[in-house]
Amino acid sequence: MGASDALYGVIYTPEELGAEVDKDGAPVAAPTFAKPASRVQQAMNADPDPEPAPMEDLGERVERDWLAEAKLAEGDADSIKTLWYAARDVGESKETLDAIFAMTTTPADAPA
Repeated sequence: MGASDALYGVIYTPEELGAEVDKDGAPVAAPTFAKPASRVQQAMNADPDPEPAPMEDLGERVERDWLAEAKLAEGDADSIKTLWYAARDVGESKETLDAIFAMTTTPADAPA
């Protein structure tokens, strides 16, 4: 085998490396290995916009007492606003949203 000195005497036969050999030990065909996909290839093959799971599939809807929460946050406009958006996003009624909004104006702030 040529260049065995470059391999420091380590010599493997084609058969040891997994090649198919004939009766004389000569390689017939080189083994083929599946090349793993690169991250770029994986990203290109991925679903571009996977659908988010519908809310019904995530479990039961938790009932919230929106007005009680608004009462606790009364006078804090930022908390009321956050609460109003959360109620809107889950589809609360217009009446509930109006009642939460009404909590942003305390009696002291109300116009005379």
